Parts: sequence; structure tokens; C-alpha cells
Amino acid sequence: MAKLKKYVRDFPFYIARDYGPNEIYDLGAIEATFDKYKFPEKGKHYAYAMFSDDEGFEKLFGSYSEIKSRQHYRQKIADKYFNGNHQFTFHDLILKTRFLANISIYENLDGGLSYGFLGISASPGYE
Repeated sequence: MAKLKKYVRDFPFYIARDYGPNEIYDLGAIEATFDKYKFPEKGKHYAYAMFSDDEGFEKLFGSYSEIKSRQHYRQKIADKYFNGNHQFTFHDLILKTRFLANISIYENLDGGLSYGFLGISASPGYE
């Protein structure tokens, strides 16, 4: 579970810092963040479960029989960090990061959410 903790506590900060805050990122952004910050290869599916869509996850992992569905991994994350709520958001993830981040959330006219950085710091926050 140490890999899961690293992905939940670190990955959201790094991807948001490099690509801006979002619910879904393209596969290239996820892969670049994975490579740049040297996340463990073995837990890679957690990053994709958090930040890709179902189609992207399936495209990347669909041929690997040992990799389960995106929903399976989101549920594992949810069970450990979000009281079983597999519909956790970027905002929920950023609240779990070990770095200090100040992010504003705006509700769009269509009911969706937009995010903006008020400030972000690479100083470790909560342990």
C-alpha cells in the first residue's frame, strides 16, 4: 500500500503544478508526470485510475489480464482515503496531498466545476 499512498499524496500535486488543476488529464500528461517525478512503475495504474477517463485507461491497460478496471482501482483508493466514495474529485485528492496547495473552485453555469490556483507550494505540508 506504500505505492498507493505515494500516488494519492504526491501525484495530484505534481500533475496539477505542471498541467493545471483538472479532473481528467490526457494520457501524455499522466505519463510525463509519472516519468518526470520517478513514481514507482508497479503502482502506475493508480495514477491512470485517478486522472484518466475510462476510455484512456482501457486503451492503455485493456490488454493486460493482471490489470483490473479503472473502477476497481478507484474503489481501492476510495476505500482507503474517501470512505468508499469512488466518485472522489480532483479537489478531494488535492486535500490529501502532502504538499500545501491553495486552489479555488468555481461552479460553472452548467453545474460543472472549474479550478484555479491561488497559490501552490512545494513545501511538504501534512504528514
